[in-house]
Amino acid sequence: MITFVIRNNKEIIKTTEYSINMTEKEMQDIMKSWEKTHENRQKAFWNIEYPAMSLENKIIYWRKDVFNAMQFQTEQGGDPYTAFNKDWMDYHVALEPDFKKILPEIAKRLGLDAAVLSERLNR
Repeated sequence: MITFVIRNNKEIIKTTEYSINMTEKEMQDIMKSWEKTHENRQKAFWNIEYPAMSLENKIIYWRKDVFNAMQFQTEQGGDPYTAFNKDWMDYHVALEPDFKKILPEIAKRLGLDAAVLSERLNR
């Protein structure tokens, strides 16, 4: 038996159990269903939850995102600033139009080197 649990930050939205003896088609259908649910959850987050956040909560949200990106690079043996480039910035500005205004506070809270960050973002 496989159990899929879909949750938001605090509550379980949906729990579904599936038999392991599934055909490939059944598994693909399950994955498509999960992908659609995930896509709908992301749309709800960006269209409803995120816009309702306070500036402080947005900073906290993005601080986690930046920290995780840097941590991933470090764990892979790379430079933690590798993720930062113009494409990265464009992606984040598309999600949060004020991201360029929020980033200095995030950098301050993470103790990032502002000169290195600025140099990487202008590549």
